[in-house]
Amino acid sequence: MPYGLLVFQRTEWNIKPRFNREVRSQYNSNSDVVNQSIEEVQYSGVMTAFAKKRLRRAIQLMVAISLPKEAQHFKTGKYFKFRVNFITLTLPFEQGEHTDKSIKSLALDPWIKRMKRKRGLKSYVWRAEKQANGNLHFHIITDTWIHYQAIRDDWNECLQRFGYIDKFQERHGHRNPNSTDVHAVWRIKNLAAYFVKYMSKNSKGCDVINGKLWDCSENLKVKDACEVLLEGTDLERWDRSRNVENARVIDDPNFSIVFLDGEGFEKIVTGDLREKWTAYLKRIREYERPQRAKPSHSQEVSLADSSVRIAV
Repeated sequence: MPYGLLVFQRTEWNIKPRFNREVRSQYNSNSDVVNQSIEEVQYSGVMTAFAKKRLRRAIQLMVAISLPKEAQHFKTGKYFKFRVNFITLTLPFEQGEHTDKSIKSLALDPWIKRMKRKRGLKSYVWRAEKQANGNLHFHIITDTWIHYQAIRDDWNECLQRFGYIDKFQERHGHRNPNSTDVHAVWRIKNLAAYFVKYMSKNSKGCDVINGKLWDCSENLKVKDACEVLLEGTDLERWDRSRNVENARVIDDPNFSIVFLDGEGFEKIVTGDLREKWTAYLKRIREYERPQRAKPSHSQEVSLADSSVRIAV
């Protein structure tokens, strides 16, 4: 969920792609990471502070766009409410010589593609971890309800290319290992904080994971935020936000942040600002991959006195 309002002075630049690449090239040539491979920079095997920040934003954004839903319990037949699912995918046999990268590319990725194609999966965040026995497993949160048996059947089928199901049958006498776990989450007061804490921790005493530690759906990778020009009633709301109960304020020469709890956010973000926030969430929820745009050769500059951003 959103955690506050960020207000800052800003100059906006709309720069043609070629110039942007030149600037980026100059920066990279002077960077300390120029002599490191992309693999070393991006995938260190541990959750760095920067990785945790990106993971936190993806989780908070996904929880924010998640709408209340109802689903039927597979045992009791009763309907229950939920916002997001918490899914765990495990290996039913020793990982052996199979690498972490191969399991992610040949099992996890195909499973996600199946969920998208067959089950309507759209928004998700996954995190890889090592069990005490050295096996890789995955935690996934999504706002899409998927029957546990469908999750298990497709996951076990994806694992079969490694021979895990055959080996499980040799040991246990059947081909339906309990390799998945699913929970619908509703009652935890602060869903985003709960998931961020659970999924951003580093494993202790376990092998380092090769390759990506986490990833998310494309709609959660958007770089823009919900921003509006701060004037009129929005400016009045900003002034009031600093005096809301339990608000925490940080003032900097270049920006100010007001951290709000859920109740404080509901009080301040109303009217036109709430409409823009709701429209922003809807755009993320209904995101479709854009078509490639033709390069633009124009350069424009626009100035704004101040902007307010709802931070997630």
